[in-house]
Amino acid sequence: MSKVRKFLLCALCCAVTQFGASQRSWAAEQPYPSKPNRLIVASSPGGPNDLIARIAASPWGEVLGRPIVVDNRAGAAGMIGTEMAARAASLDFHGPGLG
Repeated sequence: MSKVRKFLLCALCCAVTQFGASQRSWAAEQPYPSKPNRLIVASSPGGPNDLIARIAASPWGEVLGRPIVVDNRAGAAGMIGTEMAARAASLDFHGPGLG
């Protein structure tokens, strides 16, 4: 089998696999937001970042039609909250962060 045919066969297999995976995710899709939304703040409560997060959470919750819970995760110079926000964003983006 020539290199061109191997490449085309590989490209076809990848395309078929991607198409099948995307069809399955459409069937299982739930309306956003399906979980409670959190705004992860990587600083302690009562600080300027917490104040900004609480001010922004109220109108944002009205737009989404669901309340936004401000979740303060202080410690390790903000790394704990930032890591938590990164993990939430990689899973389903129900927990954006404010650092």
